[in-house]
Amino acid sequence: MFPRLAPAAVAFALAALLASSSWAESIVATSIDPSRQKLAASISQLLEDAIPVNYDKRQDWDAQTEMVVGLRTEGHGFHTEIHRRKKMVDHGVWKHYRVRVVEPERNLSLQLTRLEPIAPGRIGFTLRLDAKLDAWARAKVYQYGVHIIALEVEGDTRMILDLSGEIGLQMTTVDGSPGMKVDPRITDARLQLEDFHIRRVSQARGPLVKELSGGVRRVIEEEANGPQLVEKLNRAIDKKRDRLVFSTADWLKSPWSTAQQ
Repeated sequence: MFPRLAPAAVAFALAALLASSSWAESIVATSIDPSRQKLAASISQLLEDAIPVNYDKRQDWDAQTEMVVGLRTEGHGFHTEIHRRKKMVDHGVWKHYRVRVVEPERNLSLQLTRLEPIAPGRIGFTLRLDAKLDAWARAKVYQYGVHIIALEVEGDTRMILDLSGEIGLQMTTVDGSPGMKVDPRITDARLQLEDFHIRRVSQARGPLVKELSGGVRRVIEEEANGPQLVEKLNRAIDKKRDRLVFSTADWLKSPWSTAQQ
C-alpha cells in the first residue's frame, strides 16, 4: 500500500513548478519573426513571477499524532482510577519535493505560435513554453512512531506549456497627450509532458516503476492545467500594469505595437 504514494510525490512536485519565482532572463525566444520574438519576450516578463526555474517544498514533514504509551493508576481499592499516558509520535507520510529546469539557458524556450485579431481592439495569442525538467521526490512513511519505509525517486521529462490569451489595445492619455494602454489577459493553460523517464527508484522493483511513470504523467496533467494556473498568471500580470501604459513616442518603439500592426 505504501509504494502507491510515490507517484503523487513526484507528480505534485512537477506540477508545482508552475507556482512562483523568476525565469524570463533565461528564456530563449524562438519566434522566427524578430518583432514577434520581442513581443513574446515582453509577455514572458509579465509572467515571470508565476513560473519558477527551481522549486523546493516539504509537505506534512514532521507530522505527528498522539498515542497511548502506558497506563498509570491513582487511588486504592474501589477508588482506583486508571489514566492513559500519551505522547506525540511521528505518524503519516512525510514528503519532500525538488524540481528544477535543467540548464535553462539551453533547455528553456518560448515561442509565439499564434497572433491574430479576434475582435475590434483585441488580439488573440498563444505562447508555447518548452523546458526540460529534473525532479527528485522523497516520501517517508511512519505509523505511530514506527518508521515503515522511505521512498526516493529521480526522473526527468520535457514540459510543454501552451498559454492562450488576449491583448486589448485602448487609446488613453499620458500626461495630457495621446497614448496607448495595453490589457493582456491569460485565458487558458494546457500542459503536456513528453519523454518522461524514471532514472532511479529506491525501495521499489518491477511493476512499481511502470506505475510511477504513468502516475506522474496523469497527476501532473490533472493538477497543472486550467483555471488555477490561469489565475496565478493573471495575478502576475496585474502586479505590473504600470508598465503597460505608453506615450505615443514610447508606443512606436514598444514590442507591444507588433500586436496592433
